[in-house]
Amino acid sequence: MNKNRYRIIFSHARGMFIAVAEIVKSKTKQAGQSQGAAGTDSTTVSVLPIHYKKLNPLNFAVIGCLGALVISLPMSSVAETQIIADKGAPTSQQPTILTSANGTTQVNIQTPSAGGVSRNTYTQFDVGQEGAILNNSRNNTQTQLGGWVQGNPWLAKGEAKVILNEVNSNNPSQLKGYIEVAGKQAQVVIANPSGLICDGCGVINADRFTLTTGQAVMNQGYLESFRVREGQVTIEGKGLNGSLTPYTDIYARALKVNAGLYANELNTVLGQNDIQVKDQVAPQITATTGPTTTPPPSFALDVGQLGGMYAGKIFLVGTEQGLGVRNAGTINSTQGTLTLNANGDLVNNGNLIANKDQVQLKAQNIQNTDNVSSATSQITIESQNLDNSGLISSADELHLNQQNSLSNTGTLNAARVAIDASSLKNSGSIEQTGLQGLDLKSGSMTNLGGKIGVAKSNTSGGTAGNSSGNTGSTVIVPTVPVDPAQDGGSLGVVPPIDTTPKTYDIGFIHVSGVLGNDQGTIIANGGVDLESQNGLDNQGGQLNLGTATIKGSNFNNDLGQLNVKQADIQTLGFTNQQGQLTSSDTLKIQSQNANNQSGKIQSIGQLDLAIGGELNNSKGYVASGDNVLVSAGDLNNQFGVVYSENQSVNIKANQAIDNTEGFIQAKTDLNLNSQTLNNTSGQIIGNQIQQQHGTVNNSQGAIIAKQNLNSTAQQFDNDQGQLQATTVQLQHDQLKNNGGIYADKDLTVTGKDIQNSGSLAAGENIKITSSALEHAQNGLIAAGLDHEGKLADTGMLTINVDRAGLHGQTFAGQHIQINATGTIDAAQGQLQSKTIALNAGTDISTQAATVVAQDQLKLTSQNLINNQQGQLNSQDIILSAQQLDNSQGKIQHTGNNEFTLNFVNGLNNKSGEISSNAALMRLNTSILNNEAGQIIHSGNQQLNINSNQLQGAQGKILSNGQLVLATEQAILDGAITSADQINITAYNLSHQKGQMIQRGTLKPLTLAIRDQINNQLGFIQSPTALYITAGSLNNQGGQLSSAADHDLQLDVAGLLDNSQSGQIYAGLNNNIHAGSINNSMAGQIAAQNALTLTSLGLINNQSGKIVANADVGIRSEGLDNTSGQIGSVQAGLALNAGTGVLSNQSGSLQSGKDIKVQAGQLKTQSGLINAQGSIEVTAGQDIDNSSGQIIANKAVQLSSQGLTNNAGQIGSVEGTVHIDAGTGVLSNQQGKLQSSQDLTLK
Repeated sequence: MNKNRYRIIFSHARGMFIAVAEIVKSKTKQAGQSQGAAGTDSTTVSVLPIHYKKLNPLNFAVIGCLGALVISLPMSSVAETQIIADKGAPTSQQPTILTSANGTTQVNIQTPSAGGVSRNTYTQFDVGQEGAILNNSRNNTQTQLGGWVQGNPWLAKGEAKVILNEVNSNNPSQLKGYIEVAGKQAQVVIANPSGLICDGCGVINADRFTLTTGQAVMNQGYLESFRVREGQVTIEGKGLNGSLTPYTDIYARALKVNAGLYANELNTVLGQNDIQVKDQVAPQITATTGPTTTPPPSFALDVGQLGGMYAGKIFLVGTEQGLGVRNAGTINSTQGTLTLNANGDLVNNGNLIANKDQVQLKAQNIQNTDNVSSATSQITIESQNLDNSGLISSADELHLNQQNSLSNTGTLNAARVAIDASSLKNSGSIEQTGLQGLDLKSGSMTNLGGKIGVAKSNTSGGTAGNSSGNTGSTVIVPTVPVDPAQDGGSLGVVPPIDTTPKTYDIGFIHVSGVLGNDQGTIIANGGVDLESQNGLDNQGGQLNLGTATIKGSNFNNDLGQLNVKQADIQTLGFTNQQGQLTSSDTLKIQSQNANNQSGKIQSIGQLDLAIGGELNNSKGYVASGDNVLVSAGDLNNQFGVVYSENQSVNIKANQAIDNTEGFIQAKTDLNLNSQTLNNTSGQIIGNQIQQQHGTVNNSQGAIIAKQNLNSTAQQFDNDQGQLQATTVQLQHDQLKNNGGIYADKDLTVTGKDIQNSGSLAAGENIKITSSALEHAQNGLIAAGLDHEGKLADTGMLTINVDRAGLHGQTFAGQHIQINATGTIDAAQGQLQSKTIALNAGTDISTQAATVVAQDQLKLTSQNLINNQQGQLNSQDIILSAQQLDNSQGKIQHTGNNEFTLNFVNGLNNKSGEISSNAALMRLNTSILNNEAGQIIHSGNQQLNINSNQLQGAQGKILSNGQLVLATEQAILDGAITSADQINITAYNLSHQKGQMIQRGTLKPLTLAIRDQINNQLGFIQSPTALYITAGSLNNQGGQLSSAADHDLQLDVAGLLDNSQSGQIYAGLNNNIHAGSINNSMAGQIAAQNALTLTSLGLINNQSGKIVANADVGIRSEGLDNTSGQIGSVQAGLALNAGTGVLSNQSGSLQSGKDIKVQAGQLKTQSGLINAQGSIEVTAGQDIDNSSGQIIANKAVQLSSQGLTNNAGQIGSVEGTVHIDAGTGVLSNQQGKLQSSQDLTLK
């Protein structure tokens, strides 16, 4: 029941309020739920909350034209409609003007003709904001604007199809409201030759809306055409809403649009025309000329900045000569083609947009400062001249055909761009997003600073809006067409997009005149061919080409880009500074000089550069997927790149190759040939590298080959550089290496002067042949070294030189063989391998060096082996030389096989160490200096030292086996001598403060010294017996001892001096034979069992001690025991002083059993002679016991030639006392003679 009612809704598609049928569904309500205003005197319009839609000024204008801001406006408050029938017209053309129930003007149209045309003539036809009703209903009906209206009595025979409203007035019609057709839909035509002004106009319930300034031509009751000679249609204020009718037509001499014009399909024909409309899908236009009462307009179509034409399809034609089109607003076709054909100029400062179909523009001259775009289809523009500073964008193909010139400072954007112009000047962007070639034909082309070709981002179509940076407005193109049903709120279905790739013609760039691409860019998908016989100036430009054949004087691609499939460039000069030259196939450049500073030259196929003079590739890039061939006088590749991704690189320079911080790489072979090569901080990389130069500077550079590296040069400086390959062969007269040279397998170095402070390393073998080798302390030579820096079990290092300086690290996994006709100087060096052999014609120096051989170390010198502060270590050490200096050095023989050192001119081990695990260790030399040194024998058999002279002060001689030392002079002062068994034979032995300790018990410690033993403060100890023979023995403060249950035997031809706290101790029996014995000053001679002292001379025991647990027997020529102690703890004491004096003054003679004394004279003043058994004293002269004591538990028997016992005591506790004073005097003043039995004095 509400199908003919309408309501006001908000259109999301257009961002404005519009009138729609009541039955249209909204997004939130069912049909008919929105309340209309029928039957009331006012209409209420509901406004959507402002936060749902951002409203632009145009939205507000459209809202305003509907009278809907935030409040409801009563219809009586707006301007009134003035519609006056023309009383001078035929009666059949005079409509009846009424007022509807709510005050809206109602026009009862006249009876239609046979063709359905109701012809109505007026003197005034102005529609106010309240609108007007054209009554096309025979019966009472409901309307949107006027509520219920009565049936039109003029329609008794039927309703009209076309309502023709003709205005005879000198004034334009003011259309400020909607015109509603009551009843049956019909076409509404308003014709006023004086013009029409639409300010919020529109139609309701019309199937077509036509505004025209032409005269309607009727033929047999049909509307045949319009005859337009003058008049203008103006859209202003609140604009025109034709969205409620399928078609909107504007036929006028001129159209001025300063507000929004909305339509589903818009047909606009401008100029003086006869327009056929009967039975025509599109109007048939015949341009005419005729007299007018008004001057011609400036433009056939003038769209202001606030203006806009929005329709599903737009057809716009201007036929009048000289009348063009000016658009500062928006002309938008949302569904169909936008066609604009002007017989004058087209000036577009706004937007010309087709959402889903083509844009077709044709004019004499076209100027675009803003936006021309088609979102899905083609754009075709034909003109004499085209000046574009805005955006022309197509999702499909853009055809530009200019008979004269095309000037572009803006943006041309399309999937395919095809341009045909006599002259093309581009400083803007011509962007192509499709896959095939750009098509440009021009008599001359200047692309100064412009961009022609592929867009930055590939999209499915052109770019809507202004992307050129001009001042025009940016338009977001609707993707949904204006449709009443959708405006009513229902969800629309967007038609599917055809994604099938389109195919276009093959592209070409054909410029018959001058091609200037300075600072320009020409990039197109597909192949575009270019041929130039006079060079090419592409400075700062960009070209994308198929094939390029360029000859002539100069090729200038500075700051430019040239992308080709193939290129053959033959010019006198070639410059590509900061430029890019790229080929997808082969690229050949032949020039006298070439400058590629910071430029790029690259190809997929073979790249051939033949440069007569200098090739400057500093900071440049030369690369190919195939072979790279470079020939030049000089190659400057500083910070540059020369690269083959899959094949070889061949570079030949007559003079120099400068690769400072550059990069040269080949997938396969890399060949370099020049007088000089400077690879400072550069990189040279290939599968196999062959280079031949006079001089090479590889400071901080890298030369790396996957397979073989073969380098030949007179002089090679590898300061902090790197050379690496599977096999490396270097033939350099002079090699200075402070970097790294590494071969995965073998490294061969041949030269005259080799200086290495870096590394020479190989995974397998190294062979060095040179006159001189200087291997600095921080250097490395290593054979059998893997990539992780670990030595493998394989790898041989062979060095053949005249002179070798090996001060760094010299390693090999298997063997080191160094042969020198002169010296081998390994001072401060490190040598390590399984086996090492050094053969020198003169000296070998391992001073402060470390030489370690796992299996065998063999040093052969004709003179001296100098191991001062050095270290030699191996299981098997063989040293052959006249002399060995191991002072502060270390020789470690870790094997079990015999270790023998023979040096006829001496072995210096001062502060050094010689050690061996050998069972038998031999040292044979004239002079052995072991001062503060160590000779350590860890074997279990014998350490045999044979030397004329042993200087061993503060040294150590240690053996786990037997020590056999034979020497003339043995100086072991402060030394430590230890062995399982010690046997020393010498002429002299100095052992002051020394320690001599035998650990084994199988054999005694034996010292056989022909002359003197000096053991002052020394310590000689045996865990078994101790046997010493000497010419003399000085044991002052010293200690001689045998272990428990083992004897000590001393045979001293001369003086035995045990004074000053000396100690001679036997764990069992102590047998001492000496020429004389000095045991004074706290000397001690002791035995755990018996003690026997035999002296050919005097025994001096002043303040000394001679004691034993068992019998003590002393025989000498005189015995001085002043303040001394002589005794036996458990057995007897027998003293025989011969004819000499036995002095016991303040001394002590004690025994656990008997004491027997024989002497020439006995002096025991203040002394003590005490025995648990008996005492027997026989003196050839007198006995002086003044203040002394001679006491025994049993008998006391004294025989002498006199006895003095003044204040003394002679007695027996249990036995008799017998005193025979002979012929001498017996003096007992204050003395005591006591006995428990008989006392006999004689």
